[in-house]
Amino acid sequence: MSDKAQENSEIPVGIDRTGERVEFDSMGEVRVPADRYWGAQTARSLEHFAIGEDRMPIELCRAYGYLKKAAAIVNERAGLLPREKCEAIVAACDELVAGELDDHFPLRVWQTGSGTQTNMNVNEVIANRAIQLLGGELGSQKPVAPNDDVNKSQSSNDTFPTAMHLATLGALDARLIPEVAALAETIEKKAEGWMDVAKIGRTHLQDAVPLTVGQEWCAWAEALRAACAELEHAREGLCEIALGGTAVGTGLNAPEGFSEDVADGVAWGSAHNKGFVLNRSCKVSGGRNGVGYGYSPEVDIVLAFVVDGCLYILGTSPDIHAESCVCQNDRQRRTESTGTNNTSGVCVFSHEASAPDSLNIGPD
Repeated sequence: MSDKAQENSEIPVGIDRTGERVEFDSMGEVRVPADRYWGAQTARSLEHFAIGEDRMPIELCRAYGYLKKAAAIVNERAGLLPREKCEAIVAACDELVAGELDDHFPLRVWQTGSGTQTNMNVNEVIANRAIQLLGGELGSQKPVAPNDDVNKSQSSNDTFPTAMHLATLGALDARLIPEVAALAETIEKKAEGWMDVAKIGRTHLQDAVPLTVGQEWCAWAEALRAACAELEHAREGLCEIALGGTAVGTGLNAPEGFSEDVADGVAWGSAHNKGFVLNRSCKVSGGRNGVGYGYSPEVDIVLAFVVDGCLYILGTSPDIHAESCVCQNDRQRRTESTGTNNTSGVCVFSHEASAPDSLNIGPD
């Protein structure tokens, strides 16, 4: 890092201003809140796509920081971006990844299919923060422009699906896979203590042949571990990214070798450093967000729904309750049954929430 970049990096995040400032794009001038880093295209999206309250997940916006940083570094190496601009963009991207710029991403999920507005929201925030770090005037697009500099060699059509892959990988690695594995381990430990507790099996809502509570719970633990294995397999497909394909997958307006270099940069700069594979032709467009790679949260949703249903149905036996080993009385048993109703509701809600992710909606 140059001496000037080191000096400017000490400028704290934030804009201590009130009122509004003027931003501009190819369609003219727009007024935006003076204490926000976003620019004209973000403001236009807020006006014309004010649909509902579902904001773009901040994890996706943070994931953009990894790819914008990698792109800036590769562009600088190719001689397309001056070092000073690159260093400022990289510094802003690091702040974005760290969550320091979270308050500057207000857009809803309801926008064009290729995620153009969110891509530009990210470009504008990074550009204005870089301008601030370089001592420029916010909104001037000098010395750093959101489209010509931050978005150089890129398109919404390749950056948005790449950001979705990175965000999904982060959720898988940090939360879903570890939590499903921990649940399987907990269930198996419970099963070990109930291997000698006999109960009546249930089929077709009727009492059937006996088994032990431990045997039943072991089956659930094994099913959860199988789901984990499916998720591990699916995550490999998410390492195929579109970045470098630009608008239609051909890499037009990107320097030679950009795709491969930027994929290496994303892997090096993020926590998901198993390596990313270029597959730009069939991954371009915001609608293709992991569907073709086998990633499906429904695997765990359906499994949780099945286990929950088993617990509910087992509690309907007039003679032997599976919950008898954990519930001390009828009142507690009724409470536990109500709890399974709530779990079922969560499963149904989660399935509905994930349903749009399985739609292959093309670019705008």
